[in-house]
Amino acid sequence: MDWWDGTVRASSEHAAAAARARQQQLTKPPGSLGKLESLAIQFAGWQDRSDPRLDKVEIRVFAGDHGVVAEGVSAFPQAVTVQ
Repeated sequence: MDWWDGTVRASSEHAAAAARARQQQLTKPPGSLGKLESLAIQFAGWQDRSDPRLDKVEIRVFAGDHGVVAEGVSAFPQAVTVQ
């Protein structure tokens, strides 16, 4: 069973702290990856491991124009949707 299929359990503060410390040891300026660093720390807590893993990741991006330009809601012209 994979970690996301199991029962929801409390986040491991120990694993999150270890992941936070690990972030400080990586060869990069602290905080340079922004939200990605905090997500890695959260995943570490959820997975109860200092080096979280995501073996299969799918990202899907959807965009659509539902008449918002005509309503004056969008800051950009309709041509930007296609771009």
